[in-house]
Order: sequence, then structure tokens, then C-alpha cells
Amino acid sequence: MRNFYTKKNCRLCNSTKLKSVIDFGKMPLPDEFLKNKKKNIVYPIKLMNCQNCGFYQNSTVINPKIIYKNYIYETTSGSKYLSDHFKSYAKKVIKKIKLNKKDYVLDIGSNDGTLLKFFKKKTKVIGVEPAKKIAILANNNNIKTIPHYFNVNTVNELKKNNIFPKIITLNNTFANIDNIYLLVKLIKKIMQKNSVLIIETSYAGDIVNKKIFDWIYHEHLSYFAINPLNNFFKKFELEIYDIEKSNSKGGSVRIYIKRKQNKIQIKNIVNKYIKNEKNNKLNTTRSFNKLRRIVDMEVKKIRQKINKKNYKFIAGYGASATTTTFISYFKLGKKLKVLFDDNYLKNKTFNPHDKIPVRKLHLTLNKSIDCIIILAWRYKKLILNKLKKFKHKKLDIIIPFE
Repeated sequence: MRNFYTKKNCRLCNSTKLKSVIDFGKMPLPDEFLKNKKKNIVYPIKLMNCQNCGFYQNSTVINPKIIYKNYIYETTSGSKYLSDHFKSYAKKVIKKIKLNKKDYVLDIGSNDGTLLKFFKKKTKVIGVEPAKKIAILANNNNIKTIPHYFNVNTVNELKKNNIFPKIITLNNTFANIDNIYLLVKLIKKIMQKNSVLIIETSYAGDIVNKKIFDWIYHEHLSYFAINPLNNFFKKFELEIYDIEKSNSKGGSVRIYIKRKQNKIQIKNIVNKYIKNEKNNKLNTTRSFNKLRRIVDMEVKKIRQKINKKNYKFIAGYGASATTTTFISYFKLGKKLKVLFDDNYLKNKTFNPHDKIPVRKLHLTLNKSIDCIIILAWRYKKLILNKLKKFKHKKLDIIIPFE
């Protein structure tokens, strides 16, 4: 595969009837924070809607070797919230599906093994993680992890070792894979009759309703709703039988999928989601067109506020893939002098798009700081709490979408 290509057919139904909804122009990989100010490669990105099945997808597919070669994100480095989230997740699944010590849990895209660590107390676990440095970290922490992509060779290795998991999980991974048809086909090869596939992913309805436009970037190839997914899984004689709401990533769903012959009853919540999506026209361009108008109004509002006050030194709070999207779409690159972030992996780096320096929170860094924009606005409560210790300093704090 070359560096990238433009996806011209629907990832779920293969239709070529795709319509552009939001154009983000050209952007670098949003989580490619740099140790020096070298120039990043930029790639086009548009959000497309399938006019046949209603699915939303990214227009540009970048070679995964480029994205994950030097991937630095670690679950445990991201936030304590995620660790707590996975602890609760594992506890719920263990109880719900009645797992025991003989059962295997396989996590595809297992990162540093944080989720599997909590399953390991009650089950056998194994992870698959293509970012080799992170896979080594997981193995060093006694979470057995295969340092490869989930492909035919990986499946053959699992089958050779007689590993047929009771639970297979994909957490914020399913949306990052281009050929999900092949992925599900391979997953099915290691599913027992009573195996359950669990996918936790951002939900298109939450992206629209909670204005999470900054979740749209190159790494995320798909933006899922239940109705298109439900029809997709039927092609494999698989069924969505349960859905749980999750606050992860600003708004996600945890989807439980079984083999058709498995007698687990399909819960009413599945039809409720499908009905709600149809009533609110979620799977038409109307929903995301509305989101784009709201975001464009917020861009205008924040830029007017900045220009009116004529701030001397504006800092941003948040250095992540989502804040890269935010800064780019809001055209704030020339306005921000520094980004504050709590992730030690980002400290003393430069953000990918505008080469803004990233530092730990330290408001004495420059006494002329007179404004902070909370770029990671979904975590405003946590961030405002951190900023309280600096209340003696006169600062304007701008919170988007308030």
C-alpha cells in the first residue's frame, strides 16, 4: 500500500454513492507530536456519508505502518479515568457473561494491556498490538501480547495454540481499521458457538449531539451508528444483541455481538437505537450538516472574542489528536504560544500542525499569559479544577461550546 489512498466505496455496503459532509482540508497525523520543528506530511480529510446505507467514513486511508510505526499513545499515560473505565468494563463483562479461569479474553489493539490486566484476575488473556514498543511494554508487564496486526497469520497462530476466546474485544480500534469486512471474517474463524464479540467505539449520535467534531481525524476511519452496523453483521450471520452507553471518549457505545445460532435473546435496546436513529435521520447528511453549522458558528464566536480582547499571550490546554483537529479547524495555530498537557509523553514536544510547544502546566512559564483556551473542552471540569490553584493570576479562560 502506498502512503495513502482515497476511499471511494462504502466500508460497510460497498456502494460508491458517497457524499461529502465536512471538509477538514489537509492535516498532518494529529497525534504525531514532534521532538523538533521538522515539517510533517499533510493528508486530505473529508467526512463522507454513504447514500445507500447511511454509514459515515473518512475519505482518506493512510498506510497503517505510517500511523503506528512510532505510535506513542499509552492507555495508562492518557488518564486515570481510562484506567478506571477499563476496570469497570472488565468487572461488568466478567459478571454479565459469567467468565471463569478457563475462558480466554482476546483484545485486538490491546495497547499496553490495561484492559486485559483487569480481566486477568478472573480469566486467561492475550492481546494483539501492532505498535511493537507498546507490545513489549505489555509483555514486560506480564500481559501476553502478540506484536503484530490482527491478520491471517495471527489467527493461524491463535488456532495453532488452541486459543478460541470466549470474549473478543475491540476498544476504539474497530473504527481504525480499513478492511473491516476481512477483520470480521477473521474474527469469526476463532469464535466459538458461545463466543461474544464486544466493540466499544465512538457513536455517531454522540458526535452530533455532543458536538464532538474533533474526534474526526485520519486515525479514525469510521463513525458508527447501530442501523448500518446491524445490517453489516447480518452478512456474517452475526447479530447485535445488546448495547450499553459509555462515557468514554466523550460518548461511546459498547456493542455485544453473537453468532446467530447462539440462543441469547436480542434485547429491546437494539431496536430502540435503530428506531431513534431513523426518527432523527442520523444516517443522512442532515445530522452532520447541522453539526458543521454549529461548529462554524463557534469558530466565529471564539475568534471574535480573541480579536476583541487583543490578548498578548494565549495558551491552550490539551495536546492530543483531538486538540490538533480543533486548533486546525478553528485556525488558532498563530494565536497559541504554548500548549499545556498532563501526559508526560507529550512534554517538550511540538504539536504536529503548527509546531506549538507543549509543556506541563506551569503558569509562571511566562508571566504575560493572559488567556487560556480549554482545547480539551470535554474535560473542562477536570481542567478548571487544576487551574484553581492559579486563581491569584488574572486570566481569561475560554471554554468552547458554552
